[in-house]
Amino acid sequence: MHGAGENVRQDAQRRGRCVCDVDTAVLAKAAATVTEAQGKQVKSVADFRRALDDKSIDALVIAAPDSLARAARHPRNVGRKHV
Repeated sequence: MHGAGENVRQDAQRRGRCVCDVDTAVLAKAAATVTEAQGKQVKSVADFRRALDDKSIDALVIAAPDSLARAARHPRNVGRKHV
């Protein structure tokens, strides 16, 4: 969530079930922010593929430059998720 657009950040705080970032410091801060906003613990993963494997997650919002998000949008990675 580091550097994500304001609308993406606000939506994630309201409805996110899981946050993902390869930077563990950013991941911990994002998870704490979303947990505080929702009043319940959210999952945090460093590898977006774990979020894709989670059956309780039906959509994935990618707040990264296209060059970095390309792998996450690839059909073999996405499966039946909305990306």
